[in-house]
Amino acid sequence: MNKAGLQTAKAASRPKSNRVLVVNTDSHCQQIIREALKTTASEIRFVDPNQEWNRVFKQPETYCVVVIDASDTEVAFSLLETIKKGWPDVRVVFLSNDMQFWMESIQRGAYDMLPKPLNGPDLTWVVSGAINRHRAA
Repeated sequence: MNKAGLQTAKAASRPKSNRVLVVNTDSHCQQIIREALKTTASEIRFVDPNQEWNRVFKQPETYCVVVIDASDTEVAFSLLETIKKGWPDVRVVFLSNDMQFWMESIQRGAYDMLPKPLNGPDLTWVVSGAINRHRAA
């Protein structure tokens, strides 16, 4: 495949909109995320880290950012590894207060991490940056 064909194929695999997947079950946190991203994301989908997310990522790439509650670091790193293997252009943002986790997650390929309790404006800023980076990839 020539360079133009490769660029066309890569562009075709990108989402047509700013879709965000959130792996989180905390209703209070979901409310903050929904409010913070209402003008940034064209769609926000919430999934359970132990159930639905697996089905979501069996589909072609449709999300440009995934926000993951890293309460269970083992599950969080497993999700990050799965996402990075199948969809390397998807940006992953973790929610956690563990600084050691933050450093390791960045080394493993996460885009960023935000502390809890979640601050809406910070989330908006980080996810907007992640969306822009995804578009540029």
